[in-house]
Amino acid sequence: MMPKLRILGLLLLGLTISFPAYAQKPQGYAVIASIQGNAEVKPKGAAWSSAKGGMSVGQGDIIRTRGDSWVVFDIYEGEKRLASVEVRQFSELKLTLLKPDKSILLDLALGEAMIKAERLNGGKAKFEVKTPTSFIEVVGKATFSVTVDKLE
Repeated sequence: MMPKLRILGLLLLGLTISFPAYAQKPQGYAVIASIQGNAEVKPKGAAWSSAKGGMSVGQGDIIRTRGDSWVVFDIYEGEKRLASVEVRQFSELKLTLLKPDKSILLDLALGEAMIKAERLNGGKAKFEVKTPTSFIEVVGKATFSVTVDKLE
């Protein structure tokens, strides 16, 4: 009976020690910092829902805004903020890749986004924005705006 209790105790200790590792945020993640007007989020594989301040958004999620609306979300690695992205009115943006050690890739299908990016991985990784007509890649600290007009 005693060896079984010892084994059970060791298992419980192992689970207790390893549990915080499971509770950590993924390598790259984003949180909606502020919102105005009518904006929605479509998580990967789910339906559209209203965007809310403090809401987490992740890789594969899409954010869209309507008239007189905007969303600002911050991209993090752990507790460190790596970028701030403002999605302006009548826009649709997908968080395609959130791997700060390699690349952050946003896909702007329509509208306008203002990006303030910090150096990723000590300048070894890149921040990229894809549109239907162009591809922008930044290495290092940068502030830039990308606009996609409605295609005819």
